[in-house]
Amino acid sequence: MTEDQFYEIYNRACTENGGPEPLEGDTALTNMLLGHGYVMNAGLEHFEDLSEEEQRASIAGYRFFGFNEVADILLKAPEEILTSEEPFHKFDSEMMDKLRRYIEAHPHQFRL
Repeated sequence: MTEDQFYEIYNRACTENGGPEPLEGDTALTNMLLGHGYVMNAGLEHFEDLSEEEQRASIAGYRFFGFNEVADILLKAPEEILTSEEPFHKFDSEMMDKLRRYIEAHPHQFRL
């Protein structure tokens, strides 16, 4: 997979809800990135601003990609979330490489 193909998938998830006919991976990436954007813009407590459905879908997106530690952090009660920022920031710095490896290993789950 080329870098352009990876970013095409990633950008489509960010801006087009995975595209007109998203596959399972496109939808999971879109949902994960919605929650990720909320957290990175205003902190972990901002995740609570999403609807319950959006929170569930975002957490499922994290789990889809094997980011279970982050999903577990997001499931904590809001007062506990504030003590969990460090692992989340570590994840953020490694996320793009992990996503790329996943997409390369499972290209059939994404619309190219």
